[in-house]
Amino acid sequence: MSKIDKIKDIIDANLEKMDISNEAKKRLREKADYMGKNKVKKKFRILGVVAATIILALLITLYNSKDLNIYAIDLMENITPREIEAYNLSDDFILSTLDFSIELFKHAYDKDKNSLISPTSVLLALAITANGADGETLEEFQTLLGGSDLTLDQLNKYYYSMSKKLTKVEIGEVNIANSIWYSQELDIKKDFLQTNGDYYSSDAYKVNFKLPGIDRKINDWVKNKTKNKIDKIVDEINPDTIMHIINAIYFKSEWKDKYMVRNTKKEDFYVDNNKTISVDFMSSNEYTYLKDNMAQGFMKLYKYGEYSFVALLPDEGISIESYINSMTGEGFLNILNSKLYENVFVSIPKFKFEFDTCLISPLIEMGLNKCFSELAGFSKMVETPEGIFIGKINHKTFIEVNEGGTEAAALTDLRLYGGVSIPEYITFNRPFVFAIVNNETNLPLFIGTMNNPSME
Repeated sequence: MSKIDKIKDIIDANLEKMDISNEAKKRLREKADYMGKNKVKKKFRILGVVAATIILALLITLYNSKDLNIYAIDLMENITPREIEAYNLSDDFILSTLDFSIELFKHAYDKDKNSLISPTSVLLALAITANGADGETLEEFQTLLGGSDLTLDQLNKYYYSMSKKLTKVEIGEVNIANSIWYSQELDIKKDFLQTNGDYYSSDAYKVNFKLPGIDRKINDWVKNKTKNKIDKIVDEINPDTIMHIINAIYFKSEWKDKYMVRNTKKEDFYVDNNKTISVDFMSSNEYTYLKDNMAQGFMKLYKYGEYSFVALLPDEGISIESYINSMTGEGFLNILNSKLYENVFVSIPKFKFEFDTCLISPLIEMGLNKCFSELAGFSKMVETPEGIFIGKINHKTFIEVNEGGTEAAALTDLRLYGGVSIPEYITFNRPFVFAIVNNETNLPLFIGTMNNPSME
């Protein structure tokens, strides 16, 4: 046996010990053979076993690189998304989506933090998952997402159309991305991948969750899709993990009328009755005034007219908790639809913060139950669905509001385991609600609370 053949045997024996798929082993063998013939032939002759070690080290480097993407095999290469006709969003869909958005916000609000969620991100992650559900599990998804009046097929078409509307900004940045990461031990159904490719343009990766480095691959996808504003969603892979379903949203836009930096000055913000902090406030004249029977506020356009920033300040004597508890989807829609185009002077703090939360408890309170237990039905997702359930739903957000504009990002990781007089001034110097809304649909891309602008 020649020295080169001996080295190949050493490499082959070590590959057999690696906990990777046969396809991965085949591709690494092919790479090793190419290297032996074309790149390190002299080292083969001179170094013998040492050369085998060098090649193995090179293979491991390649194994971890994007050039040899064995960690995550892209299954969407074999699936061509079908052409989908966009729907006009019905009033029923808008209202049911707003109801979901406000209810989720109410359940996820944390009185001890600045809170921010992206209802759109959570909806899309849940909808992707719902396409793999059946029986009572599917019924719960449909009731939560569509108010029981919309079928999953209708919801898919509406979410496809909604995503098109939300991302149609021609200049500026509004990006939505979806991905499915599932264990190589699963026989995932092609129809499930096809549907999510059609309606959600979802990436789909077949992975070995037992390999070190899978968390890094997922987090790299997250960083890329959120422009590094959210750099991590997975700390470590739970040994029971069989699937991650992830949605990412990124928003960045300048104001149509920027705040003048020279008008920014320190003012007091009343965190509560006993605590005051001094922070930077931006001041401006605005021309869209909002009011309901418990709060007043304003809308401020972003540069290209597709989105607006909304801020609502509860009236004196009404706590932020009381106002949030009073909110409804219909009420939020009414306050936007009843806006008055009047002059109002606004003073609002600059702010920047991150927020993260687990959404299982809020969603259980909102009506999802089966999918979080081993009684869940996901027969449309995989060939052997017994024992598969949603074990975690992590949600992370980031926002920065300053004189130039707004930058925001959201990440949802769903894991499956086995007519009023206008006041002269509005100063947002105590906790308030804010949102980034799409002007055509009034749907909130983000909605949150500012409790303490000094907290990041």
